Amino acid sequence: VRSGLVVRAAFPSNAAARLKLGATAKVSIRDAGDALYQGRITQIAGKSDGATGAFDVEIMLAAPKGVRSGMVAEAAIDTPDAKPNDVAVRIPAVALLDARADQGAVYVIDANSIARRRAVQTSGVEGESVTVIAGLAPGETVVALGAAYVRDGAPVAVAPTPR
Repeated sequence: VRSGLVVRAAFPSNAAARLKLGATAKVSIRDAGDALYQGRITQIAGKSDGATGAFDVEIMLAAPKGVRSGMVAEAAIDTPDAKPNDVAVRIPAVALLDARADQGAVYVIDANSIARRRAVQTSGVEGESVTVIAGLAPGETVVALGAAYVRDGAPVAVAPTPR
């Protein structure tokens, strides 16, 4: 049985891309004397809010005294595994294959114009693009149109972008 309180917060996509389930959070609750409470991320939305573009995140707090539902909180999330090279990459949604929750696959075109299937981790969809937070590096070319018809190891030719 879970006990405690859940803090719900909205994060912009660039911040949400760095969040991980289980990461620790420090939560300050204004009406509870600005005391700092420890919590853990228990849920990260797989899709952004259509109206705001923000991702909803839930942080579980262990039964803090004097805190009531509806109070306003501020959260600071620890991301100790973040590295200077960690970058979120946006790709066309049509390039993502076999999407389930925050996992999927894409075809990356290698230096020899061969399509290579690669697993990726995503953090959400905005409009017609997907944010990839692991599995792709900036500058890599992915197959977008026709990705469902490509096979791993198949030679591909990149068509010029229509103007």
